[in-house]
Amino acid sequence: MGVEKEVDLILLGGDLFHHNKPSRQTMHRTIAMLRKYCLGEGAVRFQIVSDQALNFKANGGRVNFEDPNFAVQMPIFTIHGNHDDPTRAGGAGSLSAVDLVAACNLINYFGKADTVDNVEIAPVLIKKGDTKVALYGLGNVRDERLNRAWTQKNVKFVTPEDGTEDWFNIFTLHQNRDYGRGKKNCIHEHMLPEFLDLVIWGHEHECIIKPQWSTNEEFAVRRCHLPFFSSLHTHSHTCTHTHTDTSTRIICRDIAIRW
Repeated sequence: MGVEKEVDLILLGGDLFHHNKPSRQTMHRTIAMLRKYCLGEGAVRFQIVSDQALNFKANGGRVNFEDPNFAVQMPIFTIHGNHDDPTRAGGAGSLSAVDLVAACNLINYFGKADTVDNVEIAPVLIKKGDTKVALYGLGNVRDERLNRAWTQKNVKFVTPEDGTEDWFNIFTLHQNRDYGRGKKNCIHEHMLPEFLDLVIWGHEHECIIKPQWSTNEEFAVRRCHLPFFSSLHTHSHTCTHTHTDTSTRIICRDIAIRW
């Protein structure tokens, strides 16, 4: 589908796996499917212009499509969710199945915080022609701990050297959203920085395809429990609102996925 729709990348909001330690059959099938659908001689039509070593440690410090030993035509970018959280195996230095697939160079795994006491989120800066996208990501952290870190101002977003106005700023996370779960058991929209343009909110099982404006009307929120396909053009992304500051339109198209 991604090749048919000529998308540039696939963005996953976590939970590639339902279990932290999936069966060998699951791992074998996942690797086989990624090899079948993501590898090939097709061209990747965008560039990463930020320091890849900051974001892609699981991939050896660079995105898979820049590895001369691999032919990747459909890049997948993913954070981890609560089901495939590496810390479930015991400690911040632990690995999950997502790390293993990234080490095989089949996905680009980012957004893994080294510590919850001081979270620094650096963007993946993507350029395609005149289009500039700053992609921020944070894998799942226990909601109470992350809420406390945010409240104590221990979560920091690193912005591009030339500021945020010339970039389309996307943030993908995998947390509870504030829907009556208690003030400390979720991440509130007002905690997120106002320079964001679009938030891809994983974890919540009810998909909201049409973007909703945040409570402070500073950015749009799209809740996805499915992959997010993105085609990077100056006036066309994969979802619908008009961002007045940058005059960038986000066009959402509903596509039936065949299971």
